[in-house]
Amino acid sequence: MTGNLGSNLTARQQTILMAVVSEYIATAQPVPSRTVQAKGRLTESRATIRNEMAQMERLGYLSKPHTSAGRVPTESAFRLYVSRLGAAPLGLSREHTWVHGELSRCAADLGLLLRTSTRLLADMTEQAALVSEPIDPAERFSRFTLTPVSARTIRATYETARGVRRELIWEPPMPLRSDQITALSQALAAALCRQGLGTVDAEALAAEVGLPTETVSGLLRRLAECGDQRVYVEGAAHLFNYPEFRGQDRLQAVLAALTQEGPPRALLDGVLRRAGTTVLIGSDLGAWGFCGCSLVAGTYLGPRARQGAVAVLGPMRMPYARALSAVCCVAHEIGTLLAETEHEEEG
Repeated sequence: MTGNLGSNLTARQQTILMAVVSEYIATAQPVPSRTVQAKGRLTESRATIRNEMAQMERLGYLSKPHTSAGRVPTESAFRLYVSRLGAAPLGLSREHTWVHGELSRCAADLGLLLRTSTRLLADMTEQAALVSEPIDPAERFSRFTLTPVSARTIRATYETARGVRRELIWEPPMPLRSDQITALSQALAAALCRQGLGTVDAEALAAEVGLPTETVSGLLRRLAECGDQRVYVEGAAHLFNYPEFRGQDRLQAVLAALTQEGPPRALLDGVLRRAGTTVLIGSDLGAWGFCGCSLVAGTYLGPRARQGAVAVLGPMRMPYARALSAVCCVAHEIGTLLAETEHEEEG
């Protein structure tokens, strides 16, 4: 989140904006001033509210469909809304107790535990749920090279410290000269041997070799897609219930991305690079057909300090408080149960 997000709004505008976002999350319909006045319990007149909404439209927080008198939130509005939610509570609720009981029954089997966790998370949130196997984000590579294949394609050949050998084809967003390929190959080989794929800083590496950050981050995403970490996906059918995905092309793009191995793996690899809970909205998700979606994710610690990710994917108007609470609950339970199992095995 940007630190000064919302700093160009007055307190009244922020109150109105939060009311618009809350109502839009509940209804998926453009929100008019009369609804904001009633649901937000505001004393300002409708004319004043309309003026404030028009100003926020100019500032990029709201948009107005041509066929409606109401307005809908933009990505910036959703980001500000999420920043106001604060940390998700992790109390001993009835639901938390239920999750603990369900997962305790399969704690001894990692695959079953993660599959069950994914199913529970999808049921709890009515969103698509993703849970990744725990990996070591700092696992190093013993060898890495980039070799040009054609004017627009480059071959990456590498071997991990565990002896896993792979080869992939990467198409950078811009043609690269031979000296740029050599520089990127050498710099990334040094980084991967030193710190591992999951902890490489794309921005710093791009500055080192004089390339756009998106070019380097695109290569890192491609490498993550081709990793061997398994990602469990459940609940994709829930997306049929949201009007945002009723357009066949849009729904097909999301479902196609979820049913492949690479996009979910690369998506959660990005989560492992961040500390704590992560919320990615709209354009934050980058490629892979997830445009117009949001991802709420957290991490858990597995055996031998390996990390895994837990996430829900849905429309930008997903109920974020609910999603954050569910993700934190499931991630906490997975980590706790795996720690107990590891302790018992060592004992």
